[in-house]
Formats: sequence, C-alpha cells, structure tokens
Amino acid sequence: MVPSLQIQLEDLHRPEWRPLYVGDRARYATATSVRFLDVRTVVCCSLLARKIYLVRFDLAFGSYTVIDHADTVYGGVSTETDLCDVDARGHVVTSNCEGGGMGLYRVTGDKICHVR
Repeated sequence: MVPSLQIQLEDLHRPEWRPLYVGDRARYATATSVRFLDVRTVVCCSLLARKIYLVRFDLAFGSYTVIDHADTVYGGVSTETDLCDVDARGHVVTSNCEGGGMGLYRVTGDKICHVR
C-alpha cells in the first residue's frame, strides 16, 4: 500500500488566473474542496477551473482514475465554487463564490451531473 497519493487534475491554467493567498503562501485555487463518497471515490471542486470531478482511487496500487467531471454552473452560467459536501444518497452541494448561491449535483454510477 502506498502511504499517499497525489491526484493530478487536468491542466486548465488560464493567463487571467491569479494566485490566491493563505497567509503569505500563494497558490492557484484548483482543488478547493474534497469529500469522500465512499472508501474508493472522492468528489472535488476546482474553483479556478469551474469544474467538479469524480475520482476513483486504489491505494493498494497507488492508482486513480478521473471517471467524470462537469462544469460548475449557477443560473445556467459557469461559476466558481469553493466548498462542497455530500450526503449518503449521491447528492453533492457546492457553495458558489459568485452571487452567494449554491449548486446541487447528483452522482449516479460513474456520472456526475448538475441538478439545479
């Protein structure tokens, strides 16, 4: 078993992105929230990329697969998300940075999709 696993999301860096700061430490706000759906699956949001990802991993082999992703939207418009949480029924709720709204997504099998 590997002691840790670094999951690489797609490189969507855009020239207009600026680093965000935590104290004096600069970083690009990519994976801003991660929640376990089960013992082998996580969902994570990327603030700057405006996407939500569904990732399955296997620590025994040190492997992972991004099995699906979706654009994060609010009111039909692409939006940045900060935090997310899940319930036991496959729902994922996100807090949206722009407009103070929330998004609701649903995980069914290997798919994640926007609900409202």
